[in-house]
Amino acid sequence: MICGAPVSVLLLASSVAAATPSLEPAADVAEPGLRTWWRPGELVVGVPGRSDRSALRPLVDPTPTALPSDLSSWTELGTSCTEAPEARLAVGGRTLRAVVHAPGAERIVQLKVGEAVIAQQTLGRPVTPCALHLGQADALAGLELMVAWVTADETVRGLTVFRVPEAALAPTE
Repeated sequence: MICGAPVSVLLLASSVAAATPSLEPAADVAEPGLRTWWRPGELVVGVPGRSDRSALRPLVDPTPTALPSDLSSWTELGTSCTEAPEARLAVGGRTLRAVVHAPGAERIVQLKVGEAVIAQQTLGRPVTPCALHLGQADALAGLELMVAWVTADETVRGLTVFRVPEAALAPTE
């Protein structure tokens, strides 16, 4: 016993504290022909060829809205698939790097500083990630990791958004 606590309890507590935080799922949208646009603080998805130009702002409200009439100030995400998508963002003197780790059929999105994994999460479906983007995608404090993906037969495009936990952004000693 150390300070009245059994050693096994202390070892368990230190193991849990050392665990890698999970990226927190925030939105998941999929549809044939889906396209995604981002600009700081905003994210919109839709199928431009529709006559009603309906769209969603998946981090704000599940109610359909109209696509903005002018998307020229927006960045379109995942227009084509990159074999090894990656995103980088400088935060607090460190460079965050988002990558896809694919052991077998499983797709795991990882957030790294250098080679250290600071947060991760599985995509939970057999898809091909096309593009990764790190940025502020809504009015809430904190960063989001946006993953544009496509199904194997390329008939459905999707977007999965993860919130980056504050614990992952805390400086390491």
